[in-house]
Amino acid sequence: MVDILNTTLVYMTGTIEADMHYAVEISSDLKGWSTMGSVTPTDSTVLKEIVGSFSKAEYPTSAFFRLRKDPTPLFVKLDPNQTNAVEIRKNQTNATLMSLVARAADSDMDLQRIRIDLGQNPDVYRKVFKIFYVTDDAGSILASQELNSGTVAKEGLNYFLNISGFHYAVPHNSSRILRIKADVLETAADPVQLSYAIGILPDGIRGQDDLQLDRYAPSLPLGVTINVLNTVVLNTSSL
Repeated sequence: MVDILNTTLVYMTGTIEADMHYAVEISSDLKGWSTMGSVTPTDSTVLKEIVGSFSKAEYPTSAFFRLRKDPTPLFVKLDPNQTNAVEIRKNQTNATLMSLVARAADSDMDLQRIRIDLGQNPDVYRKVFKIFYVTDDAGSILASQELNSGTVAKEGLNYFLNISGFHYAVPHNSSRILRIKADVLETAADPVQLSYAIGILPDGIRGQDDLQLDRYAPSLPLGVTINVLNTVVLNTSSL
């Protein structure tokens, strides 16, 4: 047995594409393959480096490794232009909180639901936000949901808001921008806490592929910090 970091016999065909989901597979004879795990490369990293991420396991010295693109996955990540901290003001409308990139691979995707983690402070829906919107890359509203005791649910220590009832098409092998926006209450800066963390937990976004099978993303939690400024904005919106 040998640690795979020291295994030089790797096997790959084709090109590794950034932000695509791959299964990492192992074989002793290049005929029968079994799955070790999965990765989503952020660049054209060579296969040996990717296999190295599974270095805690041991495999035979004759092992070969390869990447296989997973079929019909849905991937979601933060827009590269998204900042970690977002500033909002009292009475602001259409304020962009999160900008996401949704990518479909090998199948068209129909995005239908998003579940937003509002954190642990109930002030976030009682005193800070009035309405959440989901918009497409052109800024058109796909769906909206008011925040109140009937729409926000507490699970464990955190509060969650589900926004559903929309259809946003993401063609296969392409990406689309999905934004979460909000109208802010005039009482937003009244609470003692002026910063809030909101985000999307793993599998918080649901879509359907060409076979009408449910697909979920992201694979890792995504989030931003919302900073509430104690100033009033009248009749304005953020891009």
